Amino acid sequence: MKKVLIYGIGGKIGHTLVREINKFDALQLAGGVDKFAYNDNNLKVPVFKSLKDCTVKADIIIDFSRPDALDDILTYALANKTTIILATTGYTDAQRAQICDASKHIPVFTSANMSIGVNLLIDLSKKAAQFFGNSFDIEIIEQHHKMKVDAPSGTALTLADSIKSVLKDSVDYQFGRQPTTGKRTDHEIGIHSIRGGNIVGKHDVMFIGNDETVTLSHEAQSRDVFALGALRVATFMADKPAGLYSMNDIIGQDFSVTAVSSVKGVTLFNIPDVTLNSIIILLAELSKSEINLDMISETPNGKNFNLSFTVFNADENKVSDIIKSHNLAHSSQHADIVRIIGAGMEHKSGVAGDVVKLLTDKHINIFAITTSETQITCCINEASSEKAISYIKEFYHFN
Repeated sequence: MKKVLIYGIGGKIGHTLVREINKFDALQLAGGVDKFAYNDNNLKVPVFKSLKDCTVKADIIIDFSRPDALDDILTYALANKTTIILATTGYTDAQRAQICDASKHIPVFTSANMSIGVNLLIDLSKKAAQFFGNSFDIEIIEQHHKMKVDAPSGTALTLADSIKSVLKDSVDYQFGRQPTTGKRTDHEIGIHSIRGGNIVGKHDVMFIGNDETVTLSHEAQSRDVFALGALRVATFMADKPAGLYSMNDIIGQDFSVTAVSSVKGVTLFNIPDVTLNSIIILLAELSKSEINLDMISETPNGKNFNLSFTVFNADENKVSDIIKSHNLAHSSQHADIVRIIGAGMEHKSGVAGDVVKLLTDKHINIFAITTSETQITCCINEASSEKAISYIKEFYHFN
């Protein structure tokens, strides 16, 4: 069991962490740090004004305070080899460099937002930016309670940085529209902050084109989502070696495979040693015949290629006749297709290798495999898809 110390224990999220930590069997609350609540007996654990005064042992520090607490946290953590989870935003570039340096000696997890949903929003925003390119204008609007001291939010900046990383042309950040005058340029991302009341946190990413707007949105209904996310991170970080970790590591672990499905009644065609020009002509003719191809792969074979693809069994004879009409040698066999899907594959290497080893160990033959960032498709021996799905679900622990 890992002993946890909460930095900023007197705040609203700090109180939520105290209430929720008992739901995690691997964690135990050891105490807290809060310069405004160090004499608060209602917390029922030792609370210190700073880590310099701390007399309890902690394996993990969860920080939901302010950037100016970083020196106190790093000094203690480096001296005691303590894992730290930084959920604070508003760090300067110099402080981020300090965090990076510290991660060479201790395990450090940092995230502008501890919500899994927000991190999915970041991924979706990147994909939308890749799709739209510079043809749509991008605006980010973030809303928080009136007590939040930094603006824009760290999550808004993370969203902007993620979008910027996939755009071909350079872009600048435009914070608000005042006092700037003039029309909007094609090379900017607008970032706007709203502060008021007790808004927990809301982020909207708008992709604005001519006559249409696509908005991706996430809203936290309570602070529980951030506290529970941080505690989940604490269980993930237990016994991790020194290094810098992020929410991508959580997504890669927990969401590497989230769904698996099958397609039965398909035929796998293999056409060896075919020219590129013949491939183009063949695919065009199959398309003209309204035959849907799946799992298309081409592998070099000297100056030519080996072509493979799958079709539904109902189209098997028609496809075979078309191939023969071009005097191309080919082979075919009936098979099943299994699709393995997971958003975390983008952040975790080796999933395809694990799947191949698993199915091979279970004596399921793999005839062909294709992969993308978030999907693996396997063509396997006929009538084996149900067994394959069962094995994969068991291996990745989901129903």
